[in-house]
Amino acid sequence: MADPQQAPADRSPDHPPGCPLPTWERRWVRGYVWTGVLAAMLVTMPTSLAEIAVIPPALFFLPLAHRSFSLWKETVTRPAVLALIAFYAWLAAGLLWSPNPSLGIEEAGTARFFLVAILLTPALRVTTTGRASVIAGLCIGFLIGNAVQGLNAWALHAEGPAAFRFGRALDRMSGWWDPAVSGTILTAAIGLHLPTSLMAQGRRRVLAIMGVFITACGLAMTGSRGGWAASVFLVMGAGLFAMIRAGALGKGRTGTALAFMSLIASFLIVGFAFRGPITDRLERAEGQVAAALSGEVTGDTGARIAMKQEALGAFLAHPIAGVGTGGFSSWTAGQRGADDRVAAFDHAHDTALHIAASNGIVGLALLGAVFVFTFRDGIRIARTHGLGTYHAGPLFALAGLALTTPFDTLHVSNSAAAMTGMVFALCLAPPRSSTHEPIDIVADDRARNVVRQAAANHTAHAPSSA
Repeated sequence: MADPQQAPADRSPDHPPGCPLPTWERRWVRGYVWTGVLAAMLVTMPTSLAEIAVIPPALFFLPLAHRSFSLWKETVTRPAVLALIAFYAWLAAGLLWSPNPSLGIEEAGTARFFLVAILLTPALRVTTTGRASVIAGLCIGFLIGNAVQGLNAWALHAEGPAAFRFGRALDRMSGWWDPAVSGTILTAAIGLHLPTSLMAQGRRRVLAIMGVFITACGLAMTGSRGGWAASVFLVMGAGLFAMIRAGALGKGRTGTALAFMSLIASFLIVGFAFRGPITDRLERAEGQVAAALSGEVTGDTGARIAMKQEALGAFLAHPIAGVGTGGFSSWTAGQRGADDRVAAFDHAHDTALHIAASNGIVGLALLGAVFVFTFRDGIRIARTHGLGTYHAGPLFALAGLALTTPFDTLHVSNSAAAMTGMVFALCLAPPRSSTHEPIDIVADDRARNVVRQAAANHTAHAPSSA
């Protein structure tokens, strides 16, 4: 599609910069937006659906990629995207010295989930409502997932339909999400609601607080201890930031304090309601940690501690380039024996330590650059649209994902990588020409409906011919 921000040299004189796009292109832009919404919903669903999330926007993007070249070229040249490309290029290079290149290909292959950053470029840059629509798609997808969790709880505890059991344990009611990844996904969901719940006003703030409460209920049901810890730190950090901001601005302090207290109360209510499973999970973790510190691996937590120890050992042995992409499990098997329980895991369940072990300090530096540049772009968008809006949600969702990195390997787990790719895309802030007024899809649809209604009324009242 023609770049409405910078007219190409061959644009005809009757199409000067800033002129409305032709009708067919405006309709095509609508397709960009709605396929973006569909992709956002798909990444919140089971892994099999998250895997195909990039397909709907690709179907609209590819046919006119040449006409939107100057748009997505600016996206590709963003520092965050260049750092991401360098990161995955280093992962690909790591296959050369990996003892398990087939597993390494799968690990490096999660780069496909980040293609959404390019595919959504027209939807995010040519419209005023595209970003908000995609974020709304994420929120709707999360709520659907929470509803499925309710069905999962019904099946497990009230003899509901067996189809909704999903093979889950009684204390891991994660619905269609894998219990190990559900904490990561729902921490990002809480982050999406946080800025509006803390820094907006009126009905929007109330709805956002309700969103946090519902998501916190879902998170408690998953039994994900890492997700619990990350979400508590996220809410407390965001609340303190909002309080400091309100104090610096000299207004909204009472409303912000009440909102913060409401979020804390929401977590306390959820914690009390699920106190049984939460207490059991925490007590089990305490025993497993104590056993792990004495050298005995018991339970999931003990295994994760052992994985972190092995990852640290691999990094210290190969600090520059690591043991190779996909080589973590081979390293662990070499250290502990192929039959050891810890050697059965493909990754360290810790993003930073896994990168350090597999790709060394170079990989860590590139991953750090990706996060720093993406945070910088997210802050720019939040300042442009307002911290009290859902436009700031992806920034806080990214902070939530960063807090889950000690408990999950974001670039290895497909579900986590798909979610991270979508949040990454929504945080990017390519420059926009000040001379271009982007399309408001909602207003465009409203105006079209008015024209259609007027035409219908005219036809209805037109005198019939003899």
